[in-house]
Amino acid sequence: MKGGWNIHLKADSLWIRWVSHYYITHASIWSFDAKKTDSPLWKSIFSLRNKMISLCGGVAPVQQLLSSWQSGQCPFTANAYEFFRHKADPVHWANVVWEQWSLPRHSFSLWLAMLGKLRTRDRLQFLSSDSICPLCQNADESHVHLFFNCDWSSSLWRKARHWLKLHSNMSSLSRATRVLQNNKKELQPRMRRVSLAVLVYLIWEERNTRIFDNTANQSRLFSENFRFYFTLYYTSMKKIT
Repeated sequence: MKGGWNIHLKADSLWIRWVSHYYITHASIWSFDAKKTDSPLWKSIFSLRNKMISLCGGVAPVQQLLSSWQSGQCPFTANAYEFFRHKADPVHWANVVWEQWSLPRHSFSLWLAMLGKLRTRDRLQFLSSDSICPLCQNADESHVHLFFNCDWSSSLWRKARHWLKLHSNMSSLSRATRVLQNNKKELQPRMRRVSLAVLVYLIWEERNTRIFDNTANQSRLFSENFRFYFTLYYTSMKKIT
């Protein structure tokens, strides 16, 4: 939309002068419409213009808004992105998933799990693949099953909760994130949020190892990996708090 606004301002640019001379000689950017034969760039400018007019309720409000973007402290493109981007309702688990102390790969795995976007076997039925959970071998694999209805993962989650002194009943990811969603910045609550992301990451990693490498870690080794990550986080973060 910045290109359209520059045309309106008749900015000192070779492209603006060329457009003004060949396209909108006797019209303005607000009254001119693109033709079917025009370039995709030119069509996109008018498509955004029409969308803004529809959302703002007229040309004058759009001009006022664009003028505020031009003179504001934030970059024009940042304001435009904020205006056009899709805005969903806030989710309760945001501060758990995006805990600053978590490693990016751990946060990303937890984020996908919360959205139900991990490639669990129930989402791959079109491949006619085996649907049984590779961890417990007792039920069909799904997000709900893996976190934490699976006998194997729920056993490890119980041990982790006991170790972390979490006594609430957290039999699902949704319940766990609700319990841990507080904004406390002390060491203990932050390490608990970190631990959930670590556990989800390790469960998903173990699941993939069993499927693709045909190898399995014993629960004892898995617990040691979890404690290793926790200790690494704890010792690192304790030094800076």
